[in-house]
Amino acid sequence: MLHKILGALLAAALSCFALVCSGTAQLPEYTLFEAGQVRPVAMSPDGTKLFAVNTPNATLEIFDIGADELSPAASGPTHAVFPSTRARR
Repeated sequence: MLHKILGALLAAALSCFALVCSGTAQLPEYTLFEAGQVRPVAMSPDGTKLFAVNTPNATLEIFDIGADELSPAASGPTHAVFPSTRARR
């Protein structure tokens, strides 16, 4: 009896799965070719500055690193959308 119930439940589940999978698949309206951010934040080699890419604003934000806080030091346009930043020595 238990085998019949389990068999019926399995058949019902497979039928539902087949019904869902047989529907027409919707294709996306567009394909996103932009790369995600790789390194959006970097610290200067001496540990006194923090550089952060502000992608929506197309700017590079620079902060001074204090003992317990960050303070804005500078901000500048990147003239392009850069997904990463890196501090050099």
